[in-house]
Amino acid sequence: MAVGGEEEKPFNFLQILCEGVIAGGTAGVVVETALYPIDTIKTRLQAARGGSQIQWKGLYSGLAGNIAGVLPASAVFVGIYEPTKRKLLETFPENLSAVAHFVS
Repeated sequence: MAVGGEEEKPFNFLQILCEGVIAGGTAGVVVETALYPIDTIKTRLQAARGGSQIQWKGLYSGLAGNIAGVLPASAVFVGIYEPTKRKLLETFPENLSAVAHFVS
């Protein structure tokens, strides 16, 4: 029995994988959408020649292409990392938990 009288649920790789894919994909899209204009401004500042004006229009131009790459990459990364980490933490002794995180 687990702490608090609740029974531990058996390890369900597929469920954890799906939850990780959804969480990772969502997080990747949200972060990319929030930070994309900042990256665009930084790039335009770097490209501006002495005294030229920075164009503020179109800060989200090209976001769809970035999301097309970030969404699957984040989804796969978190989707595989989470169940692998949980399984290794169950398998490895407690003093090797850092190794489980590293290997995951």
